[in-house]
Amino acid sequence: MSISKILFGVTRSIPETDEIDWSDDVTDLLADICDALATFYHVIGANYLTRLGDPVSETFTAAQVLTVTKPLHIGEGASVAVTITLANGTVDGHVVRIMSTDSTKTITILNSGNMLMRSDVTLENGESIELMWISSSGGITSKWVELSRST
Repeated sequence: MSISKILFGVTRSIPETDEIDWSDDVTDLLADICDALATFYHVIGANYLTRLGDPVSETFTAAQVLTVTKPLHIGEGASVAVTITLANGTVDGHVVRIMSTDSTKTITILNSGNMLMRSDVTLENGESIELMWISSSGGITSKWVELSRST
């Protein structure tokens, strides 16, 4: 006996515990789950997944505090060049990329407060920085640590 379940738009037959031969059903089911996780989620640390999807488009304003809600925040349409700060992260290993897509304004992030970067960064059109949140590890306490930048 098996249980019919719809998974990602496909009806699957899931074998019950007492069945001896699970055949290809389990293999197909696990393959679908792995494909879906790789497509829709970004692994953060050992036990945390964050949903991918559309980036967050921001209209940055002067002295804005950015709360990280997705792995990619795109800054555009600001009326002036702005300096932003990031709110504290919530999970160790949380990674975010901040990107500027405005051809006339810049986004500056200062290497101070809860930031640990090699220097201040000013992002121009198409430039980005990637940061990872660390709450406490190896002498680092409550910081967004720079992983890379494209400037």
